[in-house]
Amino acid sequence: MRNKTSIPKWGHHLPNLLTMINAVMGILAIFLLVGGVAPVRTACALVFVGALADALDGKIARFWNVESALGKQLDSFADSITFGLVPAAILYAFPPLRQHQLLLPLLISYATAGFFRLARFNLGDFSDYFLGLPITAAGCIVSLYAIIIDAYAPIASSSHLLATTAILLAVLSGLMVSRIKIKRPQIVRQGLRPKTSGVRHP
Repeated sequence: MRNKTSIPKWGHHLPNLLTMINAVMGILAIFLLVGGVAPVRTACALVFVGALADALDGKIARFWNVESALGKQLDSFADSITFGLVPAAILYAFPPLRQHQLLLPLLISYATAGFFRLARFNLGDFSDYFLGLPITAAGCIVSLYAIIIDAYAPIASSSHLLATTAILLAVLSGLMVSRIKIKRPQIVRQGLRPKTSGVRHP
């Protein structure tokens, strides 16, 4: 942990800049999906870039001791877009799945479960463990799944895709709102202080 006076002036803003990059990746992915100007794989790639930015912002904020209440709120808003809305939009935009309107409630449930997960995280102290599946992990799982089914869609039946997608969404939604405690890796726990305010990882 460094003293604030020992870091470059721009260092105070770097964590929030990375958080905004995360948000921009999510917003751009939604625009691409709505406009239909890029394949689903591109939106998935943007989610992974957002996840990288999300992983770096908290680490840098803690290393330079520049955590802030603003950074904490920005982090949650960015995560709700990139790992909540975008993964649901990716699956909805996937042609073989779009025809199944019964999937829509599950997509909405996934996004709202992610929002609940973020709100609960902001109200507690989870320095030593995750309470439920982190939304970042859920978003990356959905994006990876979308890449896989995009490759195998030509040889997979529509009913099979619907069933596997429905099960995945139900499981991820349940895990995000669950009270299952997942121990944080030691490398993540280091530098996390109880009751601290700032950029933290839900």
